Amino acid sequence: MTRAAMACLAAAAWLVAAGARAAELGEVAPERVVLHTVAGDLVLELYSNAAPETARQFVRLVRAGVYDTTAFSRIQPGFIAQVSTAQDRLRPLTASQSALLHKLPLEASELKHVRGALSLAHPDGEPGGGETSFCILLGPAPQLDGKYTVFGRIVGGDDVLAAMLQVPRSSQMAPSVRLAIARAEVFDTPQALAQVYLTPGHPVLGAVSTTSVGPVGAQRASLLSAGLLLMVLLAAAGTLLRHRLTQRVVNSLNLVNLLVGSFLLFALLLPEAQHRPLLAAALLLGLVGVFKALGSFETAVRDESKS
Repeated sequence: MTRAAMACLAAAAWLVAAGARAAELGEVAPERVVLHTVAGDLVLELYSNAAPETARQFVRLVRAGVYDTTAFSRIQPGFIAQVSTAQDRLRPLTASQSALLHKLPLEASELKHVRGALSLAHPDGEPGGGETSFCILLGPAPQLDGKYTVFGRIVGGDDVLAAMLQVPRSSQMAPSVRLAIARAEVFDTPQALAQVYLTPGHPVLGAVSTTSVGPVGAQRASLLSAGLLLMVLLAAAGTLLRHRLTQRVVNSLNLVNLLVGSFLLFALLLPEAQHRPLLAAALLLGLVGVFKALGSFETAVRDESKS
């Protein structure tokens, strides 16, 4: 066998071994974690070989509800979407949840910080200080390789991340509205996950910005502002002139306020209701209530005319 042929065989053997090693490192746990966020559902899978301790602890914390009511506190395009620590929850940790928290050692591996990777955050200069905060990589970050634990990747919800990126941010990359994780859930197998409906990505409620959502968002913001101003003016008129107005005029002002307020509420919530059946049902009931109010007003007017 020639020297060149031997070199080719050696190179091929090295590539096979490297591929096997990468597959071994990237072996995934059977569980899938779903983050139910205000922008839709994110699906995560975990690396059981490359970061076994981090992956096990993450599943344990999710099952205990530690991530419920946390939020994405930093959105930096091309870099990371970072989930806050458990101390940033809207509901305080219970004693049993607090007892589960502990610092995790750095589990460095050959896995890279590429787009979609999950990376455990830790304080600067403290590689073994990570607990609950983690990042979803929005782009390659080779400068983090070997310095932070890569413990999984996102396998569903790119449209959710895209929706989060549309939310205005401060100069420190903090979202202008709370990108809450309402609930985090563990599914024991991919088959179990396949049986549930996952909410697709959609605009975040309250994240209206003329710079982030373009002309349509600007028109919507102007419409909401004009409607709110009209409601304030009607309420002010009714209060200041209450002694000079007849009951019929007062009722008319109240009815107009109800209609304007209902319109604003529908305009604000309708995009969200397309993805949330319970909210859609509530809006339908509200619409029925508005029609009943209109009917009552018409009945009162007819009765007053007859008398």
